[in-house]
Amino acid sequence: MTEQPETPRHDPWHSIDWLLVVAGFWALAGIVFAQVVARYVLGNSIGWSEEVARALLVAVTFLGCAIAMRRNTHIAIEVVFAYLPASVGRVLVTVIDILKIGLSGALVVMGYTLTVTTRQKLTSIDVSKAWLYGPVTMFLALMTVYSMLVAWRHWRDGKADISTDTGTAPRI
Repeated sequence: MTEQPETPRHDPWHSIDWLLVVAGFWALAGIVFAQVVARYVLGNSIGWSEEVARALLVAVTFLGCAIAMRRNTHIAIEVVFAYLPASVGRVLVTVIDILKIGLSGALVVMGYTLTVTTRQKLTSIDVSKAWLYGPVTMFLALMTVYSMLVAWRHWRDGKADISTDTGTAPRI
């Protein structure tokens, strides 16, 4: 009897972030397209479009960072691990995971501080910049949670290199 390869399980909670990125990109494309049509076809630009498009791009970028953290696909120098003993590699992976958690956690604290203390408004529309900083801070918090899940998975599996975990989701 031939053994069937295990199909990856689909967890809807691990795809909501991806759906948000896709929706954000489509909204961004729609706004930029509307701006181009308004400017070059109608001869009049939409005043708020550039600022909203920039805010969407920033938010989508940070959510994409969280997804890359979940999948462990951030850029890394993997060649070093080829020359290290497995025990040293495991220690180095643990140190890297702790640094990732610490950095993303510190960014959450700074983002939260910026969100609650800002008094500035967006230039073209009368909306507080906290509406931009808040989602970015939430996506940084998501990145921190994903960092902790990836670190736990590395510790549990005894991972001795920093190769990507493409196609896997943090399982707990």
